[in-house]
This record gives sequence, structure tokens and C-alpha cells, in this order.
Amino acid sequence: MNLKGKTIFISGAARRIGRALSLSLANEGADIIIHHNSSKEEAKSLKLEIEKLSQKAFIVQADFSDPKSTQSLAQSVFSNHNVFGLINNASLFTNLDFSDTSLDDWQDHLDVNLTHL
Repeated sequence: MNLKGKTIFISGAARRIGRALSLSLANEGADIIIHHNSSKEEAKSLKLEIEKLSQKAFIVQADFSDPKSTQSLAQSVFSNHNVFGLINNASLFTNLDFSDTSLDDWQDHLDVNLTHL
């Protein structure tokens, strides 16, 4: 796939699957908007790796559990970049057993993964 000149916004891009997706798409010619919540150093490291592939990389930060933070990020990203694609990869990593999961826990995951993005 030729993604040269295309910009892809990846939420939760700084670590794990998001990082791998970012590097793979940059290898295909895409510029990457790297979203992170609290992984600032990992985002900086990823930006450098993408730039070594001769692609542009932009770092953005937002806490998707906060609707105002999410809305501000979306306005900034979509007004400053021509976004070709969005990969919604942000997630919470909490150690919960299904039997111990409360309705509030469930809602926290929905907010980050669905409601606020």
C-alpha cells in the first residue's frame, strides 16, 4: 500500500500495538500523529524512529477519560492536519477480574475506548 503523503492519526500510539502500527505505516510512507496520554518519553522515542524513516511525526497528548481534553485534541488535530486515516488504539490497562469489575470500571473503559473519542 502506498501511503506517501498521507497522515494517519493513531491514538495510544506510543506503546505496544500502537507503536508497531505507527512504525509499520511509516514504513509504507505515512506521516504519523502519535497520540499518548502519559507515555511522553515513549512518544518522543517513536517520533525519532519515524523521522529516521524519512517520515513526519507529530506528538499530541490527551486524556480520553476527560471529554474536554479529547475535544481540544480533536479540534487541534483535525484543524491542523489533513488526516487520511484514524486508528483508535487507546485503551486502559487495569488489572481487573471480570467478577470484580464494577459498573464504574466498565464505564471508564467505555469512555476511553468509545464515548470520548
